[in-house]
Amino acid sequence: MRQLNQLREFMLQSVAELQQHPDKLQIWTDDGELVFKTLDPLPNHRNEYTASVLITDYAGGLESLAMPLMTFIKKYNSQGNDDSIAYEAEIIDHDRADVLFKVKLIDNVNTSVTPDDDIVIDPVCEPTVPWFFDPPGEYVLIVDGKEVARWQA
Repeated sequence: MRQLNQLREFMLQSVAELQQHPDKLQIWTDDGELVFKTLDPLPNHRNEYTASVLITDYAGGLESLAMPLMTFIKKYNSQGNDDSIAYEAEIIDHDRADVLFKVKLIDNVNTSVTPDDDIVIDPVCEPTVPWFFDPPGEYVLIVDGKEVARWQA
């Protein structure tokens, strides 16, 4: 579940309001599975789970959260297919909402055996296929003349 920490740091660095109020961001996992092949002599496996990303009392637009989140998925978790992110929102008042995103993540875990028969674990937090996005660089999301998000792709 290394990607949960990566996702948390990415969102905190990318969204202006979360930089100022990191306590508004909560991340946890639901519905996790370890997927492995019983005939594989090594314990290589995938950790598949749904990350719940809750932003509470948020005053920005959905796009200022969704754009960095989609960038993270494309960069670190793309499987080369269409991806989707489920979300729910509870409108608190005219300006604020609690927003919950549900993101499917996969951590691949490769293993090897040393000459001394020790098992070495190598978690891989990167896409299994190449991803294509706009050219690498810094992106800034501006809504109504105000910077609401900034991230590296």
